[in-house]
Amino acid sequence: MLFPQIDELATTGIVSVREDAPVSAALKQMARCKLRTIVVEEASGGFGLLTAPDLVRLRLALPSLDIAIQDVGYHRLSCIAKGKNILDVLDAFENSHGYAAVVDGSGGLYGIVSNTDILSSLDPQLILQRQCLRDLLRRHEIKQARHDAPLGEVLPNLVELDDAVIVVKSGKRVGIVTTYDAIRLLQNEVPLRRDWSRLQRPIR
Repeated sequence: MLFPQIDELATTGIVSVREDAPVSAALKQMARCKLRTIVVEEASGGFGLLTAPDLVRLRLALPSLDIAIQDVGYHRLSCIAKGKNILDVLDAFENSHGYAAVVDGSGGLYGIVSNTDILSSLDPQLILQRQCLRDLLRRHEIKQARHDAPLGEVLPNLVELDDAVIVVKSGKRVGIVTTYDAIRLLQNEVPLRRDWSRLQRPIR
């Protein structure tokens, strides 16, 4: 079985922000482009990742998001050279929130690749046979929240990179809020004490 090169799986056309930019600028770009993550360009030439759960955590902890990204922290990305075989670079995804930067010969950013990109390119039978790939398939339990809970109680459930929180009313699942929604709500400065029953999207 042939395995693709890492750059064949990478997402290109990446939206990025400098590490000395304020967190609010990253939030604005993520909301405009409907992103869950944004690449952080380091002055040293390296790359990092700022995620939607990071922004939720910072919004809950700080009075303002007008603080430099480099001062609040982000996830540094391992760099993988174009042309590498995916089986040779699995270790690069450890402790990186499942992402790595793919760089060209000059060290410039070519694209971003995720563990999901890798898994989707492989034979499922092979995945079951390799423990290192099974580890990449870890999933967080989807959490639930009351339909009338304040937004400030709901958003923290997205901090651990959960994809979504299910809205429950009278024991029934009636809506959902995702990390995409979290970015939109933060950008629109929706008060954290506000009842979020009219903010969530209904389950169809």
